[in-house]
Amino acid sequence: MRIFLAFAFCWLLFVSCTDKGEEKCAFVPETTALKINLNFESLEDSLPAITLKSQLVHFLNRHAEMRDFFFNRTAYPNDSVFINELYNRFTNPHLDTLLTEIHRVFGNGTELQHEFERAFINLKYYYPQFQPPKIQTIVSGLETDLFVSDSLVIIGLDYFLGDGAKYLLNRYSCMFGRY
Repeated sequence: MRIFLAFAFCWLLFVSCTDKGEEKCAFVPETTALKINLNFESLEDSLPAITLKSQLVHFLNRHAEMRDFFFNRTAYPNDSVFINELYNRFTNPHLDTLLTEIHRVFGNGTELQHEFERAFINLKYYYPQFQPPKIQTIVSGLETDLFVSDSLVIIGLDYFLGDGAKYLLNRYSCMFGRY
């Protein structure tokens, strides 16, 4: 009798642990009628194309939030040091390899843009007053990964290339601020 009970218990345990299929959301909202106006700007080719410091200054003046927050202008003692550091980074001949990796992973950015549109449409469903922020993608030279505010999201695509990337940051060195 004990053997039978042990066998029955093991069988119940086995049956209850089997995979019952893929989990699905209980409620998937109907969002086909919702439309958003997404301002998506791909800037990853802009900085590596700069050949003069004056072009860099002009670019950063047009994108003040990127200059001040994403590239952290206040961390540098003056504008000259800041511009020289960025100019040296973005005129580095090895940056083209990083840019090639970005294009390999993200293509022309339409899939990424589509993912943001789907996410923001779902947000709009639950929060009708929601206005999507402007999205800018950039190559940062492995400086910064992401800046998020209520009106702007800047994404350093070079941080999101995946495990197969040629330039891969050590996760521990990122945590402690050493690159």
